[in-house]
Amino acid sequence: MKLLKAGKIITIVMEIIAIIGAALSLGMMVMAFVNPQWLLENGTFRVNGLDITKPLHLIKNPSLPMGIVFLSGAVAMSLAALMSHRMHGIIVETMAGRPFQPCTVKWMKQIGYCAVAVPLLGAVMSIVAMLISVDGLHATLDVGNLLTGVLVLCLTQVFAYGLELQKDVDELL
Repeated sequence: MKLLKAGKIITIVMEIIAIIGAALSLGMMVMAFVNPQWLLENGTFRVNGLDITKPLHLIKNPSLPMGIVFLSGAVAMSLAALMSHRMHGIIVETMAGRPFQPCTVKWMKQIGYCAVAVPLLGAVMSIVAMLISVDGLHATLDVGNLLTGVLVLCLTQVFAYGLELQKDVDELL
C-alpha cells in the first residue's frame, strides 16, 4: 500500500512537470522563430529524437526545424501528462480494491498508445525537420520507449481478460 501511495504522489508530480514542460516547449518554439541564435550557443541541440551538432550559422533557415522540434516536444510532454494522469487513475482504482474495471483497461490502452506515439512522433518530426533543413541534423528513434508502449498494450489485453474473469465471477455470485 505504501508503494501505491508513493506512486499516487509521483504521478501527480510527473503530470505537473509534464504540463510545465509542454508550456516551456511552446515558449521555446516561439523563441526559435524570434531569435534562434541563443538556442545553439554551445554548438549542440537535442530534443525528442533530433540532434543538431552543426554550427547554427551553417544551417539554412534553422528556425523552422527547431520550431518543429519544439512543437514535437510540446506534444510529447502533453502526452506524458496524459499518461501520468491515467496512471494516477489506475493507482486510485487499485487502492480502492478495483483494479479490474473497464476504465482501468481503457486508461492502460491510452497509456500504451501514447507511449508508442511519443518516439514515433519524435522520429517523424525529426525527419521532417531534416528534409526542411537538409544539413547538420540527425534523426533517431527511441526503440526502448517504443517497445515499452507495445508491452503496455500487451498487458492491457491481460487486464481485459482479468476484467472478463471478474465479471464471470461476479455473475456466479
